[in-house]
Amino acid sequence: MIRIGALFLAFAATAMAASPSGTYKGSKSVLGQSVDATIVIVDDSHMNLEIEGPISLKCDGEQYTLDASSGAVTLPTAGNGGDCIHDALAAHGGSIKSIKYDSSADSIDVSVTVLNFLNVDITLDHQSTQLRGSSVLMTYAPSDVEASPSGTYSGSKTVLGQTVSATIAIVDDSHMNLDVEGPISLKCSDEQYTLDASSGAVTLPTAGNAGDCIHDALAAHGGSIKSIKYDSSADSIDVSITVLNFLNVDITLTHSGLKVYPVHPERLDQLFEITSTEDLLWRVSVDNRFSSQAPGASKVLCGVKGSWKQAIEDAVARGEVERFEDSEHYLEDANIPTDFDSATNWPNCAKIIGDIRDQSACGCCWAFAGAEAASDRMCIATDGKMMTPISAQDVCFGSNFDGCDGGMIDTPWEYIKSTGAVSGGQYQGTGPFGKGLCQDFSLPHCHHHGPQGNDPYPAEGTTGCPNQSSPRHKTTCDSAATAPHNNFKSDQYTYSGSTQTAGSVSAIQQMIMKGGPVETAFTVYTDFENYAGGIYHHVSGSMAGGHAVKIVGWGEENGVKYWKVANSWNPYWGEEGYFRIRYGEGGIDDQVIGAAHDASWSQDSSIVEEVAASPSGTYKGSKSVLGQTVSGEVDIVDDTHMNLDIEGPISIKCPGEQYTLDASSGAVTLPNAGNAGDCIHDALAAHGGKINSIKYDSSADSIAIDVTVLSFLHVSMDLTHQGGYIFVEFI
Repeated sequence: MIRIGALFLAFAATAMAASPSGTYKGSKSVLGQSVDATIVIVDDSHMNLEIEGPISLKCDGEQYTLDASSGAVTLPTAGNGGDCIHDALAAHGGSIKSIKYDSSADSIDVSVTVLNFLNVDITLDHQSTQLRGSSVLMTYAPSDVEASPSGTYSGSKTVLGQTVSATIAIVDDSHMNLDVEGPISLKCSDEQYTLDASSGAVTLPTAGNAGDCIHDALAAHGGSIKSIKYDSSADSIDVSITVLNFLNVDITLTHSGLKVYPVHPERLDQLFEITSTEDLLWRVSVDNRFSSQAPGASKVLCGVKGSWKQAIEDAVARGEVERFEDSEHYLEDANIPTDFDSATNWPNCAKIIGDIRDQSACGCCWAFAGAEAASDRMCIATDGKMMTPISAQDVCFGSNFDGCDGGMIDTPWEYIKSTGAVSGGQYQGTGPFGKGLCQDFSLPHCHHHGPQGNDPYPAEGTTGCPNQSSPRHKTTCDSAATAPHNNFKSDQYTYSGSTQTAGSVSAIQQMIMKGGPVETAFTVYTDFENYAGGIYHHVSGSMAGGHAVKIVGWGEENGVKYWKVANSWNPYWGEEGYFRIRYGEGGIDDQVIGAAHDASWSQDSSIVEEVAASPSGTYKGSKSVLGQTVSGEVDIVDDTHMNLDIEGPISIKCPGEQYTLDASSGAVTLPNAGNAGDCIHDALAAHGGKINSIKYDSSADSIAIDVTVLSFLHVSMDLTHQGGYIFVEFI
């Protein structure tokens, strides 16, 4: 198959002329690939059309007509098989939507559809014109796309642990508004600028002068602008500044309007194959997140390992899970409605059922689906009295030391039932339940597969959403947790009773009708990455992996029966966080799992705590500070002495340092570290530094150190125990 970036027809007309004549050229970047077109007007009814790019065509003597009053251009044979233009476009899912000639601008606006779904609009200009009655010949050529900035550009970056957000609004060709929010804030309107079109360099001629808004705001913090550069190919602005007289900060501002990103040729092939499928039940769109990657980029999020059906069958054989079909509640001839939605059926639990979460760039879908379905079933079983989200953080990293690398869908239920899981919401208290819960998910929101739309989150694999490794499980609540969810021991949610599974459409429906949403898994094929709405069914691509999700209901559309499923890719993905999938697709209804509808839910005070009440042995940790790695090590000599070793831009090696421990708070005091002559004091003071605090966390068996260096920079580092751990369970 020929790989295509975009197809379009280009037409032009002579400036101020009633009809086109001469030669016309144009080019446009579409989906990251350039297409060049040339049209030569042969006479008033024929043209030659040549297109060069991912697909090429050369059509001579093509007929056309022009409606002089409306400017509409018609190609009478371009809709017929056998016509050169028709056949070239139709082979790649293309057709002409409209062509219009603008005599005042001597341009033609062309709109075509390609790949069966992608609309492409382009304006083409005449290459030269003779001003009648004048000896001056004016020649011009179409300018490159986005040759100069326009509109609004925005971006953000984390600097020394704090977020800096910047916005540039282009007022006109020589003025801009600049707004920066963060540790250093400025708001400067109508700042003069000039643009070097060849290099993209942007100069602010007054920004180096006292009295200028930008100059004064930055100079107050030891700052200045190093460079600003406009990248016309990406339609973005790169800003580089110096602050605090030494710290360089670079930030890229992207255009806030709708953007089309480069698309990998293999993904374009797949999009064409999908949209060429007869009786297609779902919609696709250009995938901004994965546009530059080949199909299969979703593999990192598909965290179900092995056969989930076999894993549940093994649990049934061990007596840990029972079949819903074997219970007294299963009826072979049950009266099942055509449509069912859990949120509608249990309105007092609709808030928690509709809580669409975000697994970040981590393969812990199995934990998210389990925590979400358990939260729903707990709320329903208690008639809304226990409407508390169970922590995916606790489930993912408490039941599996490397949860981001994947797990199995029976694991969350075993963990919640046997150990209990604390409350927890979304990253930094986002989501409908806000802040104050015990353990919110600690990894950031990300834009996932599918069209970007209004999704404000950074794409997976970028600075704002890097591919994640599993954080260490903690048995303490977050610092932002508030009563009654700020005590890990008393915030455990668990259930007694059976865990059930169902493996047929009717049994799954009855299990949901009895107790609410259930966890399941299905095989993700690479075409699912392009899903934008409708009823999904596999039509193209290979297997990417197993993915766990939550079934909330079912329905029927135009005779097609489907499951309504909540994903964990944030509410901007798919159909507001949900997708519909045809019965049986990818094994979606092979085997589901959930607590029985009559399970008894409670807050249990059981907790697994570490024996260590005071530090012992060796603790190590490292951190990147201003681009350089600082490594720390503490060796506990005895109950009152430690060795401290730090390597990096500032190095310390201090043996036998005295310390005391406040067992109740975990605060560690170094009584001599504030005195001249002490090893730690002198090493830090030489660099404008001091120790702010040292704290021992007995539950995590870790040591947190906070110091100031360079008289202003705070550096915090966690040192973890290097030995093994002994656990004891308190009931």
